[in-house]
Amino acid sequence: MLTAVEFSFARFGAEGEAAAALTKLRAGDAGAVVWTAGTAAAVQGGPVPGVGQSAEVSAHLVALTEGEVSDRPIPHDGAFWVFRAESKRPSRQLTLEEALNYELISSKS
Repeated sequence: MLTAVEFSFARFGAEGEAAAALTKLRAGDAGAVVWTAGTAAAVQGGPVPGVGQSAEVSAHLVALTEGEVSDRPIPHDGAFWVFRAESKRPSRQLTLEEALNYELISSKS
């Protein structure tokens, strides 16, 4: 069974910005990143809500443990992303709303 990950993310325009934010987070500066909550759970191989279609990003999210933050900036779609896994659970049948959201995200990628 696949794992679904509820997550938050921060998007940066440059890799150096993202790396500096991660350094500050590790030093205890919780305000170094302004988190945006994902609009739905991510599942490996599927589109990442709020981010787009990326096998690397979805695999990265699934590999994080609950509460864990990315160990490095993740490049995708001309930006650098930092993720935090909020919770993980076994995947389930999508609701109609979630399925439509995934379809909408997939069609924009």
